[in-house]
Amino acid sequence: MAKNKKITVKFNTILLCGILLLSLVHLTFLLLGLFNVITPDCLKRDSFNYILSFVLVGICLALYIIFLAIENSKKLIIPEWFKSVFFVGFYVFTNVYYYFGLFETLGGLIALYVFIAFVLNIIALSVFFNTQKTETNILKSSAVFTTLTTFTYAVSAGAMIETIISAIKLIVAREGALSTLSMVVVEMCIIILVSVIFAIIFGLSLSKKKTIVNGCLIKYYK
Repeated sequence: MAKNKKITVKFNTILLCGILLLSLVHLTFLLLGLFNVITPDCLKRDSFNYILSFVLVGICLALYIIFLAIENSKKLIIPEWFKSVFFVGFYVFTNVYYYFGLFETLGGLIALYVFIAFVLNIIALSVFFNTQKTETNILKSSAVFTTLTTFTYAVSAGAMIETIISAIKLIVAREGALSTLSMVVVEMCIIILVSVIFAIIFGLSLSKKKTIVNGCLIKYYK
């Protein structure tokens, strides 16, 4: 068991280093496009903004540095599988998506908001567990209350993120208020639907062996 954990940790370290390297390569291609050395067709579209693309790269690099700092902290225990999914997902849904204009496709937006809802539900469950657990790491609340609260946390956080994204669309992309509002409705529906699915999964897990819930928890130790 310990050997498998060491292999997983090593894999995640290699994965993170690989994504950091890809971020630097991505930054290089942006610089080449900015100075008209190599300018792919995807960078010539009217909606492409170099300032926003550089900001996204910076956010991605900053986030990974924060994650490295968290990894060295013994107070926070993050599931290795979640780190892998988050590392890859965050890189793809920021740098790759914006570079190739995938935010402008319906399929791309659906995949993005499924990922956002997935991450929010894991974090919501973890926040609830860490605030409600006893000194022996036993959850004091019932399964129904836990799932309802987790659902509420995730949807509320999703609404806040959606508000920020919509504001950026209005300011940077200069989309119409009506089209932005219609997309807010669609995107919030995706977040709510995914959150309902997770609430059912968490509820079933809590009522049985709690295997899924325990595997998803980000645990905090004082």
